[in-house]
This record gives sequence, structure tokens and C-alpha cells, in this order.
Amino acid sequence: MSSLATAQPTSRLRLSWATPLLLAAALCWSPGSQAQSVTLKYVVTDLGTLGGLESDALGINIAGQATGWSRLSDGTQRAYRTAPNRPIQPADQLGTLGGATSIGYAINSSGQVTGDADTALIGPFNSVVRRAFRADPGQPLMVDLGTLAPAGGVNGFNNSGGRAINDAAVVVGFATVPPDGCGSSSHAFRTAPGGPVVPGASDLGTLVPAPFANCRSSTGWGVNNVNTAVGTAATVVSTGFPNHAFRFDNNAMVGVVALAGRDSTAFAINDIGEIVGQSNIDSDLFNNHAFLNAGPGTRDLGTLGGSYSAAYAINTRYPQLSQVVGQASTTNNAAFHAFLWTGNLLDGGSMIDLNTMIASGQGWELLTARGINNKGQIVGAGRLNAVQLTRAFRLDPSDVAASNLIALLSDPALALTAGQIGALTDKLQNTTASIQAGLNKQAKNQLNAFNSSVQTYWKTGKISSATAATLTAAANAIIAVL
Repeated sequence: MSSLATAQPTSRLRLSWATPLLLAAALCWSPGSQAQSVTLKYVVTDLGTLGGLESDALGINIAGQATGWSRLSDGTQRAYRTAPNRPIQPADQLGTLGGATSIGYAINSSGQVTGDADTALIGPFNSVVRRAFRADPGQPLMVDLGTLAPAGGVNGFNNSGGRAINDAAVVVGFATVPPDGCGSSSHAFRTAPGGPVVPGASDLGTLVPAPFANCRSSTGWGVNNVNTAVGTAATVVSTGFPNHAFRFDNNAMVGVVALAGRDSTAFAINDIGEIVGQSNIDSDLFNNHAFLNAGPGTRDLGTLGGSYSAAYAINTRYPQLSQVVGQASTTNNAAFHAFLWTGNLLDGGSMIDLNTMIASGQGWELLTARGINNKGQIVGAGRLNAVQLTRAFRLDPSDVAASNLIALLSDPALALTAGQIGALTDKLQNTTASIQAGLNKQAKNQLNAFNSSVQTYWKTGKISSATAATLTAAANAIIAVL
């Protein structure tokens, strides 16, 4: 685990002729009294697997439900959807569309998941046909969202993949397009709410100029709750390269101002229109930095000391500051670690190695952060106890972890009585407020008082040893980061 603890300063900010408009629009973001002044550390939860040796978490919703992929005991890869603030359980796997594997990329506030999955269909050259899906809570089967080319595309391929879903069940991703004579293979799509991919209507096109705008390829990576989609698209008809980040709203795809290099990708957009992604910073295609864009302005988010970073998700937790997560290289590119960047476009911010924000001695090396919700909960993948295979994790800010502990008391599996729930809740009632105020010693005292009550219940036979162990482990995990 890296010992890098210093926040890296933000580097470049690029603004266009429209900067005065941006300044006016950004007044509501600038740091103010409502911004959180206490730096919170994180409680890390091992999300486990579906029985195999490897897992990853790619998305998290406001309820704390995570999605991603995990290996089964036979090594097969499957998408999953966890219960709120819980690790992966066998019943969380979402199945496939008739084939062997699946992966979940994103989850909305209702628990609907999108991603892609193998079907039972066989494509050209004996390939497996893979399709975008939507998995709805309470429904046993995935919904195949289809493609933009029902009869097949170039060389007969006919695949699609879902990459993001908003609260109205609008899905974005990529899908095979019909043969067009100019080399296209797939285009970004955006569905109607709760709908499938519709040829023509769902096709977002590319950034290639007219009259060849539909030539070449594009991919949709993100969508917010006002249905603005973002991704990456080809810009030149003759070669397909370079690819530039785009946003699509008002029925038009426009380029996103990224950094100075050739290629860029927009991975996510929040509900106030801030976009994050990755861009070359110069002519060296290996020098890529995470960026934050809002309208005509773009900020280079820097790295953890190396030459690489990519931003995968952004929230709108605070009115003035946004939180961005991703992966960045450390000094001399010695390692690639998960990062958190907090700030805004105009005033900048700082990038922190998330490995410095968890309790030491737990055996984790956090490699990448892929999702963050508006509570500040983060999911991603890392290595645990030096095992090289990746393991999915969830990070809870310490105040959120305290709130989750109160919610845990009502879990039927713990078999607590209403009186016990009430008494233990009283012990924790002010813990969250203490943590948010930076009164860590007071919060520790409250958590220790909670643990004492739990031990008393156990010693007098009023709760099981398993319940006592679960509750004290949760409380001690918070104490360890205070």
C-alpha cells in the first residue's frame, strides 16, 4: 500500500471565449459555508464474491446497492446487484441472456441495473452474440435491449452493451449499426425511459462532420437525470481517429472541450452538467489525465505524482463542491491507485490517494474507484492481503458508516427486539453529528458506550454471539478511522 498522503494540486484550467457565461453560472458552486470542512476517512467493506476468487464493483446507487461482476466457483463471470449496504450474496447474481457471462456497469436509484451479457446466439466466426440488458428488481429475467441493426452489421456482427442508466431507466451504451459503406461498427445509443434500443431513434451518431456524420463509431458512457448523454466518438471519416469526448442533448452531439492532446473520453455526467473523463495532455498518447468539464471550461485534475489518471464518476453531494473518483498513477508510475478529487471547476481542488483515507493494517490496496453516490459512498476494486486477483470494495465516509450502523440494528437476521433496537439507537443517536463536527473523541466515546451495551446483552444471553460480533465489528471499524 502506498504511503503517499499529500494532495496533488490541480494543474491546468482551459476556458474559452464563453468564460463570462461560465463564471455567472458557476457562482452557485463556489466554496462557501455549506461545504463540509471536516475531512472524513472511510470505512472499507470487502464486498466479497459470488463464490469465485475475483470481483469488481462498477456502480453504486443512493441506497448503497452496488453492481459489477464477480466470478462464480466455476470461474464464470456474472453481473450482480447487492442489497443496500451489504456484501455480495449468492442470490445477488443477475444471470445472463442465455449464455455464460454477464457484467453490470451501472445501477439507478430504483435498483435497475444495465450492462451486457452473453446470449445463446452465435455470430460470425463462431463468436458469442452479446447484448445490452436491463435487470429490474423483482424480475427473474434480464431484458435484452437489442441493437441498432436487427439484421446485423459489418460482417454480420450484432452486439450491444449498456454502460449507464438514470433514474427514469434511460440507458446509454453502444450497439452495432447496419452496414453503411464507411466502416462503422457501432454507435452510441440512448433509449427512451424503460425502452429498448430502437434503430434510428436511439442512434446518437458520431462527431464526423456532415454529410458523413453517421460514419465511424462512438460509445455512450454516461447519462444524467435530465437525459444528457456523454461518451466518446470518432471525428474523422477517413480513419475514425481521433476520438473526442461528446455530450448529447437537444438531439445534437457536440464535442466536449477536453485537454490539449489528441483523444478524449467522457465517462460520466452529474445532474448539474459537470462532465468527467480522460484526455491526452500532449502529443504523447500515453500521457493521459483526468478532466472536469462544465460548459466551455475544462480543468486538468492532475495525477498522484505519475503521468496517468482517469476519472470515472462524479456526484453532486455538496452544493459547492463535487467529488470525482477514478484511478491515477503514483510517483514514477510505481503504482496505480484509486483517487478522490474534491473541488469545482473555477477554484480547483485536490486529488487524494484513497489508500491514505482508510485505516492502516487492513491488507487493502485500493486500485481503482469506479462509482460514487451523493452520500459519498465509493465502490471499486483492489487487492486484499497481497492477492493479485481483484476484489470489489465499498468505502463509506465515517458519518455514513455510523448511519448505516443504526440502520443495521433493524436487520431481521440480528433478531433484536424493539426495545433493544431503541436502546442501542439511543447510544448512537449523536454519533453521526459528532463525526461531522470533527468531534472524534466524543464519537469514539459514543461508539464505545454502544459496544458496552452490546456486550452486556450478549453476556446476559439476550442476544446471540453472532449478533454481538456483527455489531461490535461494525462499531470498531468506525472507531479505527476516527
